[in-house]
Amino acid sequence: MVEPMDIDGEGQSSLQGQQNQQDQIGLPAAAPDFTFDALQQEHAALPPEERMKIERERFGVEQEIIETPELVSNSLSQLDEAIEDIPNKEAYDTAIFIAADHAQSDKFRLAFLRADYFDVQAAAQRMVSYWERKVELFGVERAFNTHLSFFDLKEEDYPALAKGGVRLLPSRDDFGRALVFRHMGMFGNNVDAMLRLAWYNFHLAIFHPEAGELTQKRGVINLAGGTLQGKLNPFSSIAELKRYVNCINSDCTSALPVRVAALHFFPNTRAAVILMEHVLRHFSSTVRLRMNIYDAMRTDLNLVELGVYGIQPNAIPKELGGGLDFNYHQNMRDCIIATLRCSRLDAVENAGREENLPESIRKLLSLLEAEGAQH
Repeated sequence: MVEPMDIDGEGQSSLQGQQNQQDQIGLPAAAPDFTFDALQQEHAALPPEERMKIERERFGVEQEIIETPELVSNSLSQLDEAIEDIPNKEAYDTAIFIAADHAQSDKFRLAFLRADYFDVQAAAQRMVSYWERKVELFGVERAFNTHLSFFDLKEEDYPALAKGGVRLLPSRDDFGRALVFRHMGMFGNNVDAMLRLAWYNFHLAIFHPEAGELTQKRGVINLAGGTLQGKLNPFSSIAELKRYVNCINSDCTSALPVRVAALHFFPNTRAAVILMEHVLRHFSSTVRLRMNIYDAMRTDLNLVELGVYGIQPNAIPKELGGGLDFNYHQNMRDCIIATLRCSRLDAVENAGREENLPESIRKLLSLLEAEGAQH
């Protein structure tokens, strides 16, 4: 069930009372129109079968679809037919023309079927929306590349990438689900840049050469926390925060071939809880009913509760009180150099030497080094 922290009455959370002026930066004056109490009531009002389905997904014990050769073959054929029936799919048609080997491959199309539990009609619409949305975010010059990599990010995204506000963790939960950490203290203030970073990290998880298929079948867990310095809202206004939430919600539920199994939030002030309540309604019920909220100050208790969901302490980043000491900035630098050596720049002798790299890549590596030195 939805588990909001205790923020009222006896046994008050350690967040209670932390409403000093610093905490209030970025808070709207009006009260939230949808609270975690309301979310709990929404969850309780669900039909028993639907509520049980959500709980199985959150706990990682949902029944996995047996992908028989017949099911896969029939579903792929029906997927093609369903897509044909969708009008106005210019981006999809362009993808088929430019990158047919990728866009029409069984491996790629299966990811969309798995995201929608082999609901062919839903998967068809998701696939068409995927290409439309990818063109919107990355532009036609990058959207049809076979694999989404940091090459496809825009230079304006580099400061946010260097900060590491969205990170695919090297750890997984007990059920093989990928873990994505949204470090709120490292968010950039450019909404579109943060959306592109989300797409980049989801692609790393979904199409990982070794674990991607398991992620497609089991889903992704989102962990969100980390201290914001000087303000609550990482973006310039509540309107921008709501735009980010609306877009990332829509992308995950109807465009990206991803299944969000659960979201665990760790606000560290009472004001942060209120800010989250201001955007709760902008998550679809599909997403918000999979949320848990924790008191970030109670790390020992949080680790116990996360363990119930199959997320062990050694899989949880130290920023949330876990034992995973993940050097994001060094890891990102290493990945960039390794990718360059195997990419279109492999003709450059010793591509790892920064003087041989394009100026934009040198800038990115420099930003990563600077951010890593600070953290």
